[in-house]
Amino acid sequence: MTSGFNVSGLAAPQAGRYLLTFRAKADDVRTFVVNLGRNGNGDNNWASYGRVTAAAGPEWVIYSFELPNVPQGSAALLDFNFGNAGTAAVTVDSVKLVRLTQ
Repeated sequence: MTSGFNVSGLAAPQAGRYLLTFRAKADDVRTFVVNLGRNGNGDNNWASYGRVTAAAGPEWVIYSFELPNVPQGSAALLDFNFGNAGTAAVTVDSVKLVRLTQ
């Protein structure tokens, strides 16, 4: 994948802190942005719950980011945006979003 992808319709059954984890690698070193936010496709009301910048290279790397203020709801969008930061293909897998209890 070279430009990005997103997953919509994610549900946060409870408000709170969430942990986003995934693995990624790229054909060449490349940065990308990961954002979890409110899906504003229907009403143009977008909001970010947490945005991070990461970099991937030819070896698998496990990423882990804490998102401290995710509201309850089912209108979330998880976006992996590779933008114009190069043409090297990026592979992402093992994506998990888990609510932290403490």
